[in-house]
This record gives sequence, C-alpha cells and structure tokens, in this order.
Amino acid sequence: MTSIRATAWSTSPSFRWTGAGAVAAAVDLALYDLLGKAAGVPLHRLLGLAGLPLAPTGLSLGAGDEAELLCSARELADWPSLS
Repeated sequence: MTSIRATAWSTSPSFRWTGAGAVAAAVDLALYDLLGKAAGVPLHRLLGLAGLPLAPTGLSLGAGDEAELLCSARELADWPSLS
C-alpha cells in the first residue's frame, strides 16, 4: 500500500489538492483496521504502540454563550490546546 500511495503522491499534483489524499488516508486507515480485526488484536497493539502515552491533541470548545465557554475553558485549562 505504501508504494501505491507514494507513487500517486509523486506522480499526480492533483492528488495532493483535490481531496484524493484524504480519500487515500481513509482507505489506508480502513485497511489497517481490517488488518487488526483479522489478527484479532487492537490496531495500537498490532503496530507496537500499546503502553505508549497518548499524543497531546487540540480540543474545540464548540459554540455557546460566553458563560458556557468560560466554564468549559476553566474545566479544561490543563488541556494542551483549546480553540
């Protein structure tokens, strides 16, 4: 699968800008998920990631009135990234 993705990426400028990259990523992830299910183990274990700390991610507070957003922001003040 990697060689197909690498070939498509390097040979097609439109692959990068038309959303085809997102489609390829979704297919790639689905294939990994299928591989994990076929092996009967969670994907993180199959890839050797079991026991590793989670990567910090951003969190969106969403929409709401000012009081709700301030309350949510205070509750999540230790989160690595809020928007």
